[in-house]
Amino acid sequence: MTPKAPVYAKRIIKAPIERVFRAWTDPEELKLWHAPEPEGILAAISENHVGGNRSLTLIIDGKTYQVAGTYKEFDPPHKLVYNWEDPSAPNDSVMTVLFKPLSDRATELEVSYTNPTVGTVQQGLTIIMGHLQEYLGV
Repeated sequence: MTPKAPVYAKRIIKAPIERVFRAWTDPEELKLWHAPEPEGILAAISENHVGGNRSLTLIIDGKTYQVAGTYKEFDPPHKLVYNWEDPSAPNDSVMTVLFKPLSDRATELEVSYTNPTVGTVQQGLTIIMGHLQEYLGV
């Protein structure tokens, strides 16, 4: 499979860095916001350490999908790096999430996804960042 260009997304989230990081890594919180509308997440796993598993089971257009990976870096509350594995993904698909404090009430969230598996990743990242902001209440 030919590698695709990386996808990047950035957004200012009006919440403290620790709160944003927790929302991105707590399985129960992930289920509440980390999916495109109107679909949802059936299950989430986030074993929060290097080598830990990260998995989401989603419903998209009435079909169930699972994506899973392993944390390569886990640096609370500043950085996450994990790979994504699904039936259509090459093994070198990697998500990097950077959390940068702008103040005690604002965090810059920057996500990059190398070798995305589908062309709609950019749109999906934009949607879930919006959902995160709504979930955090601002």
